[in-house]
Amino acid sequence: MTLLKKHKRITATVLLAAILINIILPVMAFADRHEQKTVRVGWFDSAMCYYDKFGRRCGVDYEYHQKLSAYTGWNYEYVEGSWPVLFEMLQMAR
Repeated sequence: MTLLKKHKRITATVLLAAILINIILPVMAFADRHEQKTVRVGWFDSAMCYYDKFGRRCGVDYEYHQKLSAYTGWNYEYVEGSWPVLFEMLQMAR
């Protein structure tokens, strides 16, 4: 076998391995995303989390949870209350 043919065979093998890895890894990551987990989050009126005029949750906190959910697959259960009450509930949960 000539050196050129050997080089082409090695290049083809490496390329095929790279393609297979790129096909297999996203499938494994996709499978992990479907593990549903519910996370309880405190919700209190503030500039960061509020309801809009249609009664939908809004704010930076809510948008952050939605973006995080897109990556983790988590579902959020919101616990409403004032900051002191929610903080006390968090301390009792330890």
